[in-house]
Amino acid sequence: LVKQAPPEGQADLRISLLEQHGLVSRSMGDMRQAVDDFMSWAECAHASGNLTEEVDALFHLASARSWFDREQCLATVEQGIALSAQLRDEALRIDMGGRAAYWRLLWDKWRDEDALACAQAVASARRSGVRSHLGFHVRRLTYFQALQARYGEACRAAEEGMQIALEEGDASEYLTGLFFWAWTLLHHGQWGELRRLLGEGLRLAERNGHRQWATLFRLE
Repeated sequence: LVKQAPPEGQADLRISLLEQHGLVSRSMGDMRQAVDDFMSWAECAHASGNLTEEVDALFHLASARSWFDREQCLATVEQGIALSAQLRDEALRIDMGGRAAYWRLLWDKWRDEDALACAQAVASARRSGVRSHLGFHVRRLTYFQALQARYGEACRAAEEGMQIALEEGDASEYLTGLFFWAWTLLHHGQWGELRRLLGEGLRLAERNGHRQWATLFRLE
């Protein structure tokens, strides 16, 4: 398919195909394949001089690596942050900063500046109107807010983020929002709604063949 495209469009087409294949692999829980796809995406973007795509690919790569390699996830995040400093678009720099903030929280420790970076990324995405960016950050905002015992705000953020994931047809991100919503309800003592969400998450994870998410919903 790529070879049939005009030479000047082959790199962009290959980047798009690698991104989509990686997203499908991630949604199905095949993280090793997703890593291969996202690495190839980053390499292709680098070879074609497309900095924006390279940075985006690196943060997707971090998301796949987070399932089985903490150190490589964090190293990839730092690589992405270093590259994102070269981006001319301030909104994209804020977006990448918010992504890095989440991974640092998940795999390192709480930092007030990371909570601020996540909130700033949500606000920036609302201003720019980029729904995919808003969805990503508002789902992670749930986790930051729950850790601050801001349970009502966290639940509303999770619900908004899951709705955007539905619009995009992204099962993996929908499950992320659902998990953080359930985690919030657990600590808020809302057992009835918690059981309902865990049941929904487990059914969806099993239907998609996503063993990792199914295990997490059973444990929660």
